[in-house]
Order: sequence, then C-alpha cells, then structure tokens
Amino acid sequence: VVLIHDDWFKPLTAGETSKTEVLGLSCVLFNTLMYASPLSVAKRVIETRSVESMPLPLSVATTVCSGFWFMYALLVHDAWVGIPNGAGMVLGLMQLALYVVYRRKSGVRENLVECGPDGPGSHSELTV
Repeated sequence: VVLIHDDWFKPLTAGETSKTEVLGLSCVLFNTLMYASPLSVAKRVIETRSVESMPLPLSVATTVCSGFWFMYALLVHDAWVGIPNGAGMVLGLMQLALYVVYRRKSGVRENLVECGPDGPGSHSELTV
C-alpha cells in the first residue's frame, strides 16, 4: 500500500530554489535510469531462457537497497527519494522473478567442491 502525503508535492519553501528543484529532478531521472539499466539483461534472459548473464547478488542487493530507501521516503514523506527507489524496488523484484522463473530452465552451474575426486585442481560441479 503506497500512501501519498500532501507534503510530498508542496511548492517551494524558504531555503529552496529552482536550482534545488532541478537538482532533485536530475537525481530522480539518473537514479531511475540506474535501476532500469539491467532491463537489457532481463531482455536477454527472456530471449535465451537463461539467467547466466544476470548476477543474482547484484539483483538482490539492488532490490534490498532500493526497498529500504523507499521505506525511508514513506516515513519522511519525501517524493525525491521515494519515486526512484520505488521504481528501483519494482524493477528489482521483476529481476528476481525472472531469476526464479528461468533459473531451473537454464541449468545454472555452481561450483560446490574446490578439490574433486581426482585431486587438487579438479572441480566437481552440480547442475541446479
């Protein structure tokens, strides 16, 4: 549930200038573009039905980080922080959903044993 507060879209107040508004808009734009940049990888995942090109730790970290910033924005009623991080959280959840859907279909390999049965340097792999 997203709550929109009247204070989020208030006009300029003392100490704020049009320069701060332009800076805020620029930050929202570039932050949203940063969160949207993995969409090209998401397209490749869908086309190839493989998540090998999408790093899971990065997707998880992006989702968690943007989620915390979005919750903070809700608490302090700050649209400049809330809009890009809300978008980042949604895009991150979409990436994680893609990972869940295509993980098993792509046969992602995980190295489980550094030293295999043939001695040091040999690797045993398991297809998950």
